[in-house]
Amino acid sequence: MRSHYSRMLTAAALSAVMLCNTVVCAWATTTDAATAQDAAVIKTALASGLEANGQKPELPRLLPSETKVKSVGRVLEKDIPLFFDPTEESNVYILLPLDAIVSVMEDLGDWFRVSYNDCTGFIPPEYIELLKYDEAFETYGVVDAEEMSLLEEADGSSEVLATLKDGDRVEVTGLENGYFAVKSGDKTGYVTGNDLDLTMEKEAPAPKVTVETMIHEMENSFEKNPSLIFRKAIEEANTVIRKRASEDKKLEGMGTTVVAASCMGRFLQVANVGDSRLYVVGSKIRQITRDHSYVEEMVRIGELDREDARNHPKKNIITRAVGAEDHVEPDFFTVELQEGDIVLMCTDGLTNMLEDEEIRMIINGARDLVEQAQHLVEAANANGGKDNISVILIEPCA
Repeated sequence: MRSHYSRMLTAAALSAVMLCNTVVCAWATTTDAATAQDAAVIKTALASGLEANGQKPELPRLLPSETKVKSVGRVLEKDIPLFFDPTEESNVYILLPLDAIVSVMEDLGDWFRVSYNDCTGFIPPEYIELLKYDEAFETYGVVDAEEMSLLEEADGSSEVLATLKDGDRVEVTGLENGYFAVKSGDKTGYVTGNDLDLTMEKEAPAPKVTVETMIHEMENSFEKNPSLIFRKAIEEANTVIRKRASEDKKLEGMGTTVVAASCMGRFLQVANVGDSRLYVVGSKIRQITRDHSYVEEMVRIGELDREDARNHPKKNIITRAVGAEDHVEPDFFTVELQEGDIVLMCTDGLTNMLEDEEIRMIINGARDLVEQAQHLVEAANANGGKDNISVILIEPCA
């Protein structure tokens, strides 16, 4: 299976959340909390005022971005790279699947700037078939704004039918006047294009649900202890996944691993469930987390040595996962960091392909975080790349 570099925490069975400190991080994302807060205040004030006068509150008009999508295109080949910059020497966000529908934001001649699955990047035009302006198509979209209005017509001044929330999934059926025609539940209408991420996934995968839920819980937590914050966030993610799986038979059995970290001064607070790992890399490499896996349990009780465990046929069987059971129990660790330490968070797609010492040498031999992450993924792919590879590197003391 081919792998990719990704700046998105939502694209892998891995979450990284850095709290209470400014860090240098490869592929991090930010949110505009002020805009979201203002929208919520406006909505509450409007509804309260109308209800006090005995009127039915109208839905507020929430158009976070009036940018219209210029056109949409269909990807013509399998595993087409979406580049950071308009050059093939650039890093790659993701590999686009065959027949994926992408938003075309800009035509640069030799490159299209497109948006897909929360990534905006560049792709050569020969790999995209532009669809006619009124041509129908079928795909899905995820709301990428705190709130968004579902409009009756493809016009910013038309009636608001409903208010969509961040992360809501809709069925996308076409493009009209720069607005996407969508279906949300039993309602059909139009939404602005720039705040809708197109995707081929009808349902959010467990990793994405976990990351989105954890981030929401942590942003709204009044706790000061990172371990308590992580515990509540992971438990809530577990509850959400279990609920969704109970409501849809097709989602039964879905689950994910998670590793999260909070940097406070020189101390790193870590939580994990499953076999995604956190390492601290300096002159030596230290694995901080312990895998929740069958072979790790065998090693712990002395039934298997570390070398045999690496190639054991049951090495991919995990004993804990978010969403697997009604209750989830994370492990917690505290680590004192030294000047120059690099924090590595990764899935087993990396650690199954590279020895710890190889990882250390690659990190210490590269110029910066981006090059380090790129070289790690390339080395894992060169050794076979048998699983998805997700890598996040952080330089907390920079």
